[in-house]
Amino acid sequence: MGCDIHPHLEVKLNGEWKYFSPLDMWRSYSTFAKMANVRNWEEGPIPISPPKGLPNDVAFMTKFFSDYDGVDGHSHSWLGLDEIIELLKFFDDEGLKKPWGSCTEDDSYKWADFGVWLFGKSISGLKKYPGDYPKELEDVRMVFWFDN
Repeated sequence: MGCDIHPHLEVKLNGEWKYFSPLDMWRSYSTFAKMANVRNWEEGPIPISPPKGLPNDVAFMTKFFSDYDGVDGHSHSWLGLDEIIELLKFFDDEGLKKPWGSCTEDDSYKWADFGVWLFGKSISGLKKYPGDYPKELEDVRMVFWFDN
């Protein structure tokens, strides 16, 4: 039986976490292993974190989607901005094709952060160029869970 991921992006605006977008990711066990030690077999990547559960202040829509998946959902967790950047770096360092963005044979996937733009820019750019984003944007996180 296969395992899939349900990733959602949340943004913190003026002190409150808001639902932003679902993320475009497909099945990749190396990604799941790196993100939360899910489907991590011998000599797999060192996980960023074990599953943390849903954040206490999870956005309403993210919780709604999680509740909809019910008992089929497992290993709920989230990654903060630094951890998202660590995940992106993992793929660059390992020379792996990222499991989001373009599915074609060209290199267009390299510029996409999870197939979504954050206010017209990449997610990872928030750390490097915070002035390029709306001043109300305080933080970003990816909330996710898996199903079998």
